[in-house]
Amino acid sequence: MTSKEWRDQSREYERSYPNSYLVHYPGMSVTDEVAEMTIKDFERLDEYSTSVPTGVFLGKCWKARVSDGQTDEWYLRWYGWPKNGNQGDASINTRKITIVTNATRMIRAELRRLEGDPV
Repeated sequence: MTSKEWRDQSREYERSYPNSYLVHYPGMSVTDEVAEMTIKDFERLDEYSTSVPTGVFLGKCWKARVSDGQTDEWYLRWYGWPKNGNQGDASINTRKITIVTNATRMIRAELRRLEGDPV
């Protein structure tokens, strides 16, 4: 499958299963270290703690619980573009999940505004 065919197939799958794609979580904030989301978004994510979802499509996301034997932590994972362009080598990106409230977001936006940063 060419990379163009893969992108097209990913878009078609996204239309059929919107809750499985990052672009359908506009309130989610993903940085290099963490994925901030509301409890509502967290609950919408499918869980794959002991496996990965079938169908490797760009942007397809899920949550996974990782345990060290004493504590459990939740992570957002999603399929990303492979460096070599081969669908079978898609990267799996991972960020620790932090649950935030809408009030928290409003306070942060106001602090950025007061500091002169664009919101």
